[in-house]
Amino acid sequence: MSPMMILFLALLLGGSDPLDESTEVAYHPYSVAIDLTGKDTLTLTGSNKTQVGELFMPLLDQAQMARQKISNQQLRAMTGEMADEVHHFPHAQLGTKFHDATLLFKDGRLLQLKWSFRKKKQ
Repeated sequence: MSPMMILFLALLLGGSDPLDESTEVAYHPYSVAIDLTGKDTLTLTGSNKTQVGELFMPLLDQAQMARQKISNQQLRAMTGEMADEVHHFPHAQLGTKFHDATLLFKDGRLLQLKWSFRKKKQ
């Protein structure tokens, strides 16, 4: 059964929304500033940590990372899968509008690269 179907059934049957809960995962914030402008970040999904690390920087192994509770909403990728490992680059940027990159991994493969978006000042 797909993760989205499980979520739908849980809500339908009156269960609590699993996205309101949190899960303990491997987490590491990186303090380095990285400019990924002009780099191909769109084809990274499904890549392993070594491949992603070639674009960002070498990523820590899960055993070297701290454990942290993070909301399931932040851990859920667009595919509905839940990450078991989070690498956070708060000082990363892509052009002038995208910053603060978060890499969601599951079983050593990149599920999703999330960016924050800078709104245009009026």
